Amino acid sequence: MKDRIICIVGPSGSGKTTVAQVMEKALKYNVIQSYTTRGPREANEYGHTFVDDEAFHAINETDLRSEIIAYSNYKGHHYWSTRHQYKGKGDSIYIIDPKTIYMLKQQVKDEVIVIYLYTDRDIRFTRLLQEYKSKNKFTDDTKQVIVSTINQRLNRELEQYLAVEADLTIINNSGSDISAEKIHEYLLPL
Repeated sequence: MKDRIICIVGPSGSGKTTVAQVMEKALKYNVIQSYTTRGPREANEYGHTFVDDEAFHAINETDLRSEIIAYSNYKGHHYWSTRHQYKGKGDSIYIIDPKTIYMLKQQVKDEVIVIYLYTDRDIRFTRLLQEYKSKNKFTDDTKQVIVSTINQRLNRELEQYLAVEADLTIINNSGSDISAEKIHEYLLPL
């Protein structure tokens, strides 16, 4: 069995996590759950293994060079993945930010395939708003602040994702089941 890492890249609300969950549950792909020193945003949050700063600082220099395949720091929190999370597991799905793809390709000798999930801005806005409403108290008083925060987030990410060099772009406006199946069909003959 040959190992490959299939990177799922896309801005907030594009459906990365949902596509990864479908590919794991319905299509039996391995999903790399990156380690992070950030606390969970919700109970049973999918996509990360949560550890404290001590766990990150306990990693010695040798392990950093030989075991870690991708690393980033966002807002003071460490995010990383290791070789053992994908080796010997065939195709592995990895939700990753664009800046970290280069490091991953340098660290990994196996094939890395980058898939960009494109989703219309209005759909991403609606998804993020629904997500916020499901987790937080949403009132007329807070609506303007929330809408402004979501718009700032979407605008901030725009430039970062324009530069992604993807092997495949999937339009994810219709649903994550369809997108997961399209990715699976793309990977089969490779």
